[in-house]
Amino acid sequence: MSYMKKISVTCAAAVLAAGFAVESAQAATIWATQVDDFTAGTGPIPVNRADPLNALGAPDGEMVALGFGGELVVSFGRLFQSPGKLFEITFGKTDNHIEIAEIFAGFGGVFQSVATIDNSSAAGVAGATFTFAGIFDQIKIVDISPMAGGSVNGFDVDAVGVTPAPIPLPAGGLLLVTALGGLALTRRRKSA
Repeated sequence: MSYMKKISVTCAAAVLAAGFAVESAQAATIWATQVDDFTAGTGPIPVNRADPLNALGAPDGEMVALGFGGELVVSFGRLFQSPGKLFEITFGKTDNHIEIAEIFAGFGGVFQSVATIDNSSAAGVAGATFTFAGIFDQIKIVDISPMAGGSVNGFDVDAVGVTPAPIPLPAGGLLLVTALGGLALTRRRKSA
């Protein structure tokens, strides 16, 4: 194999490998990194459950109580896609503390409802998985718990996770692969 062909093949392989590495690195769950909005609902919310920053990062046992009718909007530092995960803490009292949240996915401040999750499915180490179609930049969680359901302060959010949206291979990378392929064909024709 000629020197130019070796360079062409090596560069093309490197560009493709970089694309695959970016794609596979994105398969992991990313966690909320920023609180974009928080409106506490009604009900007595203890001080240790009033901080919306408790909903950021991976599940850690810290939570924010939304209160009845409360809302939390979080973002992830990048665009994301389905599936998402939601972790709630009710300390094993899901039978007599009914707590429910409606989940919205948003892009540019426009939200669409994507799931309704109760605390019995979101509690525990697995959390609740929800799916949706499209690419978004925010998740909004709205408490819709029944006031007669035994809950004192609504849905308690420990963590929100999503799947990062793929980063497309830059146009420059595709251009490089095309150019190297053309160069290899040109060299092949000249040597034939």
